[in-house]
Amino acid sequence: ESVKDRDLNPKETVEILNPLSSDLGVMRQSLVFQGIEAIARNRNHKVMNLRLFEFGRTYFKKSDGYSEIEHLSLFISGNKNPESWNSSDDSSDLFTLKEVLNAVLTQVGIDSKVIERPDNGGLLLEGSEIMLGEKSIGRIGKVNPDVVKMCGVSSDVFWADLLVKPLLKAR
Repeated sequence: ESVKDRDLNPKETVEILNPLSSDLGVMRQSLVFQGIEAIARNRNHKVMNLRLFEFGRTYFKKSDGYSEIEHLSLFISGNKNPESWNSSDDSSDLFTLKEVLNAVLTQVGIDSKVIERPDNGGLLLEGSEIMLGEKSIGRIGKVNPDVVKMCGVSSDVFWADLLVKPLLKAR
């Protein structure tokens, strides 16, 4: 099952009846915001070059009940390499994330079967849908700078979101 962030409908959110706090009253529909918040926390502690991942679930309300989907999200922000006296300021870019994504797909054993299809919009700029045959297994791209600034991060953030179940079935 493929779900895109631009298709998310706030009216279809899954609300928790007895939340611990008001900001935990709705089940998440995307992992991107927690990833950007982790980047913001690290940058506030002067850790600027980040490569993070998260396994997590998203939740959606469907006509016949609820849907729970497992994801693997990859986040990159900052420079490609640690700062040193002889290295230039090489900022991470979409190709840096694609290298990491290809390494993950190689470990799973499906790197040669995956193709990309342009998919801009929603939270992503310069985005691509990751396809395995005719089935979408995820998305990759640069997170919209307006969203990143809203979360308190001043640098570019690149995000890949993979659906876990299709990855495991493709082995």
